[in-house]
Amino acid sequence: MRWRSMTAVVLASLAALVCMVLVAASASAGPTEVTLGELPVASVSASDRSPAGAIDLATSRLADGDVHGAIAGLAGYVAAHPYESASAIFLGDLYVRSGDRVSAERTYQALLDREPDSEDAHERMGTLYLGLGRTRDAVAQFDLALPSSRAYEDIVEAHRRLGDLPSFEQTLRDAVLASPFDSDALWALGVVYDSDHRSADAILFLRRATELTPKSCALLSMLGDAYLDAGVVDHAVDTFHRCLAIEPNNYSALIDLSSALLESGDHIAETIGLLRQAQAANPNRPEAYVNFGYIEDQAGHLQNALQFYRRALALDPLARAAYVDLAYDYLSLGLFGSSEEDLLAGLSVFPGDGRLHYMLGLTYVKQGKRDLARAEFHQALSNSEPEIVRAATVGLANT
Repeated sequence: MRWRSMTAVVLASLAALVCMVLVAASASAGPTEVTLGELPVASVSASDRSPAGAIDLATSRLADGDVHGAIAGLAGYVAAHPYESASAIFLGDLYVRSGDRVSAERTYQALLDREPDSEDAHERMGTLYLGLGRTRDAVAQFDLALPSSRAYEDIVEAHRRLGDLPSFEQTLRDAVLASPFDSDALWALGVVYDSDHRSADAILFLRRATELTPKSCALLSMLGDAYLDAGVVDHAVDTFHRCLAIEPNNYSALIDLSSALLESGDHIAETIGLLRQAQAANPNRPEAYVNFGYIEDQAGHLQNALQFYRRALALDPLARAAYVDLAYDYLSLGLFGSSEEDLLAGLSVFPGDGRLHYMLGLTYVKQGKRDLARAEFHQALSNSEPEIVRAATVGLANT
């Protein structure tokens, strides 16, 4: 699933961002096209006696900036209802967000002791271990989370760190050679290639998978993502439409199509309609809020964008793009302390994320903390995305 991030905008204007102080956006930007209050969001229950009510209450507290209150309330509910997996997952995510990784691991492990086949818990545990530098343990957890596409994306990074990504990819190629008409094997290899920024190879294998299983929305969405990563926006749009013709309310396809249309820079009204439809299909997911925030950013309505990004993080403390986009707006408004706080929170969740390190480097440049800025740019150089590496290199040269 792809959501539109402001990082591309930051990279496009790197020299100006590094060398000049950003001018705060005008508070009188004019009326916005969409506001948070207009959107269908999960209602906040006055009671925490149900899983939905407990999570809604924690989400509300998190949106108000009360991380510890959110944790305390939800921890009490989980202790009283240990078999409510969604609540336990969200509690673990809150612990990660607060930097309490010991409690996060304990919470995820307690859930796995009760539900050893929980893909969500294994995926979260893998992400936690990856952040802690326990890379082999992370791979073991991601293996247990498969065939989740998110786990495949994370396992690529884990194998890259171990230095055995080529052999891992060869194992998947061997599986395709052994079963050339197995759409699952083709899908797995395609997802891994896309995560490894090998878009042309990803498209080749994902197209073969969709030819074998043409009615699979999951396959079509991944193929569309690969087209989008390759910059072939028209093919991406067509592919997402094929998925929505099969499942009109498929949340991932609606988000992906909205991202593709935002990539093209047109069709804002259509994009807003798609995002509203996605919100109606799943109001508790963060991706639509991130894309709404991007629309507001592009319109110059930064304060409104901030509301959307904060809401996204309240719904999902692991919404990586929201940390980046929040920091971009804080920088644009001259709120360097808020940018630093947001990025440090993001790095507590994703310690090795090059985009977050790069943005924190920019923040330190604005604060005059040159040594800290250079350290963050150095950290960003280890990122697997070439544009981040290039940007960090320029940042070092200008700092």
